[in-house]
Amino acid sequence: MKEETRTIHPDTKSPPHDNPPLVYPIYQSVKFSLPSVGEIEKVYRGSREGFTYSRVANPTVSELASELAALQGTECGLCFGSGIAAIQFMFQALLSQGDHVVGLLQSYRPTRSVLRHAFSKFGVKSTFLCAGDYGALEKLLRDSPAKLIFFESPTNPVLDVVDIERIAALGKAHGATVVLDNTMAGFHQHRKVPVDLYLHSLTKYATGMGDVSGGAILGSQALIDRLVPYYVNFGAALEPLVASLMLRGLKSYFLRYRAQASAALELAQWLEGRPGVAGVRYPGLPSHPQHALAKRQMQEFGTMVCAHLAYEEREMKSFLDRLHIFKVTGSFGSVDSLAAPAKMFYGGDLTPAEFAQSGITPGTVRFSVGLEALDDLKADIEQAMVV
Repeated sequence: MKEETRTIHPDTKSPPHDNPPLVYPIYQSVKFSLPSVGEIEKVYRGSREGFTYSRVANPTVSELASELAALQGTECGLCFGSGIAAIQFMFQALLSQGDHVVGLLQSYRPTRSVLRHAFSKFGVKSTFLCAGDYGALEKLLRDSPAKLIFFESPTNPVLDVVDIERIAALGKAHGATVVLDNTMAGFHQHRKVPVDLYLHSLTKYATGMGDVSGGAILGSQALIDRLVPYYVNFGAALEPLVASLMLRGLKSYFLRYRAQASAALELAQWLEGRPGVAGVRYPGLPSHPQHALAKRQMQEFGTMVCAHLAYEEREMKSFLDRLHIFKVTGSFGSVDSLAAPAKMFYGGDLTPAEFAQSGITPGTVRFSVGLEALDDLKADIEQAMVV
């Protein structure tokens, strides 16, 4: 073999079978070879394991999907380039013209936007109800059957806690597929609740660094198998390098999450009753209206605190401008503490009537608690509240 050919086709070697790496390899390759066309056909038929093209499947990305499924307590999953890509894919794969989707008014703004402004063009109807109004949900499902129920718990950004089993039972009784966006709660919470699929934005807790984006859909083998043919041509597959960073990040997931959740509880307790704070929403507080439900459903109460500051919108923006440690931006789950103006980031598409029902006020701020010293976070909020 000539040198020009050898440089393109080197004699690569893998470690012995009893000598594995402690870090899963990055398979930074789009294409994979097999020993014969017949073996390629077997992969296409699903009669043997293997890889052909990374948009279809990649070993590093598949390892991440397996790790996430194990954390969530499901059988398998699919990974995407962003959380909203996972959401759009799910709607595309499960819905058809004339179908009806039921969601919660208290939910991630892009989810509402995708349904209202994109899928409505293709004849998909969507209805958004208030979190906790189970009577309205039951009546709606009875009068206008739904193909899909899609919801969060806790909700974004006001942290309502939803009775997952009750919604799942209503969905099953009325023949709807039930999907839980479990991003706010984390990968390990709400395991084995009777939903059909879990959805996660990996952008948040997978690395905790705010340096990569991704999404995942997790569920049973049978249901994921139904989605795979659509996934192959969707084109929003996660990159292997990003998947490797997420696999690395998951090794510290529990340490990060539990430390942040503990700090969030203490920050919520400190904020409650302070001058300038009209109310605090955190599922771990006894004052939270669904505290008992949260105790029943959740292991930890999350890393975010929703504070209703006794400010009008202009005063709230000035408060945010005075923060130093908390950075004003969207997203959450990072080791950096973040602050988000709820009306601007999450309520801008709501009608006046919907806004009145949303639980958001002009002074609502969603704090995502990171890993800084808690005393520094308290001092930062304290100085920002002094005019």
